[in-house]
Amino acid sequence: MSPLDDLLPNITIKPDISPNDFISRMVEIAKCFSDIECKVSEERGESALSLSLTFNEAEHHGLDNLYGLFAVCPWNNERVWVELSSTIWATSPPIYDQYVQYSKTFLGPLLKEYNKKFRTRCRFHIPKKEQLEPKLSPVIRKVFDRFVNSANKSFLSTRDWRNFYSLVRVCHNRKAKLISEELERLLLKAGFSEYYAEKLSCIYEHGRGILRKEYYPEHIQKILLSDEYIEKRRHITSQSSGGSKPPR
Repeated sequence: MSPLDDLLPNITIKPDISPNDFISRMVEIAKCFSDIECKVSEERGESALSLSLTFNEAEHHGLDNLYGLFAVCPWNNERVWVELSSTIWATSPPIYDQYVQYSKTFLGPLLKEYNKKFRTRCRFHIPKKEQLEPKLSPVIRKVFDRFVNSANKSFLSTRDWRNFYSLVRVCHNRKAKLISEELERLLLKAGFSEYYAEKLSCIYEHGRGILRKEYYPEHIQKILLSDEYIEKRRHITSQSSGGSKPPR
């Protein structure tokens, strides 16, 4: 999956009963569909159920090996997490609108039958596309924009590195939940090459770890994040590459 492919939503259901009981009921619903194979599993060491589905007629929609999942939501145990996956999506993932439509087409009938049988009004909660993009606070956005708007996106200068490490420091001080994959996406959208976006996101993750004192003691942190180190690092990078720009 390319870093700039559409982000796909985590679709959830707020059931009328406990998630486990909902999934148990959904198992019986799924068994009534002749074109669906289902398998129930239980997480080891836990009592959380999950229902895996195989859609045998998916090839009529141009999809090979389409699978569905109903599981207890890992980040909210009061909700059920719903997911679709296909082997062809590893190389050709769907866009947001396609994924949402596939979810409604293949998983919607199961939920509709559930509501009919148990006289409920459960529905899919589908985050909007714009809600999936990484978010920056106003303070962090200001520092991020200063870096990307002034940076030489082909070959970072000393000032560029200083601005980038300022971004790392601000994210640490503000306890930002921005992860490296999200930063990589933001950098690509800002015009950085895949080469630099990937490298900078790795350095960002490493820098956050340093500031959390996960990797180095405090006196080493000061060296690694000092302006002198940044200048030396840029010089070594330039020498090792023969003064040429890194590949885009």
